[in-house]
Amino acid sequence: LESDNFLIRHLKKIKSAEIKEELTLKIKDSSSKEKTAQLMQLKEEMSKMEAEACFPLLGKEELGGILILGKKTSGKPYSKQGLELLQTLTNQAAIALDNARLHQEVKNWGKELTRKVKEKTKELRKSQAQLLQSEKLAGIGQLAAGIAHEIRNPLGIIATSLYYLNEILPKKKEDIKRHFQIMETEINRCESIINNLLEFSRKSTQEIELIDVNQLLNITLSLVEKDLFVKDIKLIKKFHHSPTIKANMDEMKQVFLNLILNATQAMPRGGKLDIATSISKNKRVKIQVADSGTGISEKHLSKIFDPFFTTKAPGEGTGLGLTLVHTIIERWEGTIQVKSQGAEGTIFTIEFPILKEEPSQEGINGPTS
Repeated sequence: LESDNFLIRHLKKIKSAEIKEELTLKIKDSSSKEKTAQLMQLKEEMSKMEAEACFPLLGKEELGGILILGKKTSGKPYSKQGLELLQTLTNQAAIALDNARLHQEVKNWGKELTRKVKEKTKELRKSQAQLLQSEKLAGIGQLAAGIAHEIRNPLGIIATSLYYLNEILPKKKEDIKRHFQIMETEINRCESIINNLLEFSRKSTQEIELIDVNQLLNITLSLVEKDLFVKDIKLIKKFHHSPTIKANMDEMKQVFLNLILNATQAMPRGGKLDIATSISKNKRVKIQVADSGTGISEKHLSKIFDPFFTTKAPGEGTGLGLTLVHTIIERWEGTIQVKSQGAEGTIFTIEFPILKEEPSQEGINGPTS
């Protein structure tokens, strides 16, 4: 029966049983044409269903169903005691249905609560992991800055002594002069590495800064230059004029360092690291980090940004690096995509909105290479 059926609407209203035999008597006794018409329609609805009596199953909130009695096989009418017993059974059935519905609702609420607890627990673990990783990076930065300062002092003494020797020694042979030049060059290189290390470990004093992407990439690459050489990884930079982006400096350092280190770890036997910057077709700052390493299998591609997912051996990775990268990039309205074809290597493509203003003195400025 449809919910707008006349019989259903009537039973919802009176909240009691209707007996066909009683309807016949009510029709005879009715003095109202409107009332008689309603009773006639009700009797007609029951006749269509061959119903002698209809008992509504009334729950606390709504009509849960209808118990319909047909004719007795004996043809005799139902007794008053029999109808009263059926009414009692109907009431008990309605209560049982209501309890079953409530039990199911409680069960559903329990499932939903369990799901939300798991979801919030996962978010909490992710936040805790991000905080732990940030604290670790901050500690590493402080340690690096301390070491850099300690190295700079004796390096300055060496540079001064070299200058002094260069001045007081008589005319030097070509081979000695060449060695002096080598030492001077290497001292300058050490100074450059220390400066980059100090710059990289410098804690940003601003939440948002204007960042020159090319210069920040150059600084980051200078920190892993020795590692690239030892692992026989050829670095290819293709930096084009890139407008500044608006983000947090410390977080961008973390993004680039994570991607570059992941790329080098994927090439234990050497290879090629391509880093390029450009403007994409949709007018966004585009950064690509590509390696010729072992690549990422297709079944793992969809999981690499998930917290705690890693393909590294136990103890070699937390599974949080790329999760943090993804979170930071999205925080600054950027996107990151990854392509990998097995042994052919992996390409990470990052895009950020273009910021037309020139970078401030607070940001990193400098020529591209």
